[in-house]
Amino acid sequence: MIRGCVFVLVFLHAFSVICSEPPEHFKSVFQQQFPEKSTFFRNKPKFLVLFSGVPGMGKSTLAHVLEDEMEGVRISCDDARELLRKSIQINGNDDEIRLEEYLKYAFQRLEKKYPNHFIILDRSIDGIEESTLSLANDFGYKTFVIRIELSLEEVVRRLELREKDPRIHRKRLIRLERWFGEYSKTPIECFDYYIDMTPEISEVPIQQLKLAVQKALLSTVFNDSFPTQVIPAAINKVAKIHDLSDVLIDCD
Repeated sequence: MIRGCVFVLVFLHAFSVICSEPPEHFKSVFQQQFPEKSTFFRNKPKFLVLFSGVPGMGKSTLAHVLEDEMEGVRISCDDARELLRKSIQINGNDDEIRLEEYLKYAFQRLEKKYPNHFIILDRSIDGIEESTLSLANDFGYKTFVIRIELSLEEVVRRLELREKDPRIHRKRLIRLERWFGEYSKTPIECFDYYIDMTPEISEVPIQQLKLAVQKALLSTVFNDSFPTQVIPAAINKVAKIHDLSDVLIDCD
């Protein structure tokens, strides 16, 4: 009996060591996620762009624009999560815990390997703003948080276009209540810029956003402060949680 218990304890310890050992495991994921680009060698200061917004609002669209047109290094958390899932079998809370561990590893590797420290974190800070800002602070990054505004109806429409399977779409709609709940609770003092993504992307004031990011980036170089940028049309467009019941009824 005792020998069996000792074996189980040894096995569990070995298993925990394997599962908690990040360097070699994360190295493979990092190499797949960041094939070397010339833009990685641009000399840019520590500046981290973050987003507040639920799925369907256009975070990745804006992240790609800033990556392509301002030569930033984009970290896609969706891509990282998928690569991690393929490399080891993890789900649920373990999935998110491992993602947070990997992000720390990715920040360390990017900082040591490349001079371009203009990072675009392609994920929402809603519900995890404290840990995300703490990560930025730990690595000495100045942050620029973009608050994305879009009506609930438009979010639902975009999610429906994105997913053709009605069962998966239904599950996403059910999650909307949690997503919008986290979105509505993110403190307003976190935001540096508001952008209304209601128009089509060609009509969205991307140029204004790029100028605001460039101004904030320059202020990092000169160790200056930058004022919060606000697009008036974006204010007071946060979707109300109680509207979700009507959406779910319509989808039945």
